[in-house]
Order: sequence, then structure tokens, then C-alpha cells
Amino acid sequence: MTDTLEKGRLGPSFDDFALEHGLERHAIAAFIYCRSAVADLDAIASQEAACRAYADTHGLRIVGVYSDNGVSGMDASRSELSVLIKAVAAQEQPCVVLVDGTERIARDLDALKDVKQRLQMAGATLCSIGSPASDER
Repeated sequence: MTDTLEKGRLGPSFDDFALEHGLERHAIAAFIYCRSAVADLDAIASQEAACRAYADTHGLRIVGVYSDNGVSGMDASRSELSVLIKAVAAQEQPCVVLVDGTERIARDLDALKDVKQRLQMAGATLCSIGSPASDER
């Protein structure tokens, strides 16, 4: 299984993800993570709305929404990201974390890889719903 499901390039599809983990597709739990470097509630709301629409379209069940507003993607100490990873680890089955683009997780490639690994170890697959061009690094 790939470590990231991405819009336009679904590694395995959500159907494959469900089958691999013995889940019904509608039972796939999804967390949403939003981040804006400047305090901007509209940006956070826009990211969340896009992730909710994506989850609805793909039959995912949203179980939590976390956002770091006014926090740089270069800042490794993001409180809501840490809380999200703990919530993922508390899940009893594999889940996905939806983000509007990988830059919401981190601007630095090494930091992005670190967070993806932490999410995987906690039991989640990162799913970037943003435009594929924004995720190419």
C-alpha cells in the first residue's frame, strides 16, 4: 500500500483500502487537518469545507477535525497536529487523515516525511485532496 492517497492519483482506491483492512467503505474513519500560517478563519473554514466535501463524495466518515490557525508549516511544534496524531493512535482500526494539500502538514520535505511516518505508525494514511500540482515536491 502506498503511504499517501492523493486526488487524481489514488494509490490504492478507498475501496482497496477498505478491502485491505476488512472494512466496509462507509466505515472508513477520516480525520481532517487544516493549517494556516496567518490567523485566518476563512482559510481554515475553506480547507475544512473542501475536506468535508471530499469525504462526502468518497463515503468517508469524519470522526474529528483539527486545525492550527496562525501557525507556520515550518514550526514543528503544532499543538493540534500532536492531538490529531494521538487521536489517530486511539482508533481501533486504520483510518485516513484528509488535508487540502501536503503543505498543510509541512512546507519542508523532511518534516512532511516525518509527519507521514508518525501518522502511519499511529495507524493512518495521509490523503491530500488538493490539486496534484500543489503536492509535487
